[in-house]
Amino acid sequence: MESRRSPAYTTMPERIALVDLGSNAVRLLTARITPGHAFEVLSQQRVSTRLGSGSPDLLKPSAVRKTLRAVGNFLNDIRDTETRVIAVATAAVRDATNKMSLLEPLHRDAGISVHILSGEEEAYLGARTVLHRWPEWSGLILDLGGGSLQLTRVNNGHILSAVSLPLGVVRTTARFLRHDPPRPSGDHQSAPGNHRSTGRCPDPSPGA
Repeated sequence: MESRRSPAYTTMPERIALVDLGSNAVRLLTARITPGHAFEVLSQQRVSTRLGSGSPDLLKPSAVRKTLRAVGNFLNDIRDTETRVIAVATAAVRDATNKMSLLEPLHRDAGISVHILSGEEEAYLGARTVLHRWPEWSGLILDLGGGSLQLTRVNNGHILSAVSLPLGVVRTTARFLRHDPPRPSGDHQSAPGNHRSTGRCPDPSPGA
């Protein structure tokens, strides 16, 4: 009987550059990936830009400039390599009405098209990272970022539900704290806003 082979697919390593435009910082990572096998992190950087430090629906011009500078420096470092660039953005860019002040220069000057993650996508990717380490885990996964808080309910390695809330550390600090360090009087004012925002949390108990 003639033997049959599985469809062929490439296992050639590929060099990837990941640009993560977060609400608190820009993360820049290069890795060598062999599909279906493994990956090797080659370099990683983190630059604090605080894109989410302005009002909830606006990117501060100074933060946009700092972000563009950080991404430009990163791309200069990989200019002479065959590297595929993947760029994503999270809550600060997702919610900003002036997001094009950042996205247009990135596309025009660097040729980067940014995928803006939805809150659910962000929660899902965070949960997949946890499940990569603990494949059969059950419980509630909390991913606290600069602009949002993702909560994902998992049962035996299966994602059941996810929600994203506007409770990131940068956004909450800018909204409720006006002094550094915070003054004892007035700290309690954050409580009502937080209680209202968390009213949509998924049921933390695991189960189908």
